[in-house]
Amino acid sequence: MQLQLQDPVSGWGASVAFPAVALTGYYQYVVYPGTTESIATATFEVAALPLGRTWRVNMVHSGSGSWTYSLGYALMV
Repeated sequence: MQLQLQDPVSGWGASVAFPAVALTGYYQYVVYPGTTESIATATFEVAALPLGRTWRVNMVHSGSGSWTYSLGYALMV
C-alpha cells in the first residue's frame, strides 16, 4: 500500500510505502504527526507524518487472482 500526498504547488510528491502484506485480513495504518508504534503486530503500521489536504491510496499487488480492497478512514482534528 502506498499513501501519496499532494503538494499544492508542485503536484503529487511525497509517498509513503507500507510493508507488503501476504495474508488475508484487516490491517490498520495510522498516519499522524508525532505518532509512535506502541505495539508490534503484523497488522498495525504507523507513519509519523502530517496528512495533507489532498491525498490518495494506491494499492500495488504482484500476483494473479481476484483481489478486493476497501478503505475506511477517520480524520482526527
